[in-house]
Amino acid sequence: MEPFNIEAEMVALLNDMSNEDLYSFAASQQDPTSDDQMELYIYICFLIFKVSSSKEHLERAVQQAQVWVANTAAGHPDRTRKIHVLDMMSAWVFALEDIAYTSLESE
Repeated sequence: MEPFNIEAEMVALLNDMSNEDLYSFAASQQDPTSDDQMELYIYICFLIFKVSSSKEHLERAVQQAQVWVANTAAGHPDRTRKIHVLDMMSAWVFALEDIAYTSLESE
């Protein structure tokens, strides 16, 4: 899934997991220590959100992405891509908030 830099084999494995397995795998990856582990955790949380509409996992993905970007030097060649990931997920948060607000207005 663009703009993530996750190996195709891992993406295929994650896409084949049941929701229960995805939740368990996300829990096991909850404390990432390397850049690659952070990206994988962000991806997993975002994937869980997309398949189950778990706003909690979207929020986790955004929070971890904020740390991920903050830990990347301004001149790092991957910083723009990381910001794009954060922006993409933040847009989902705003869209959900807009939907909730619109729903409240129509009641």
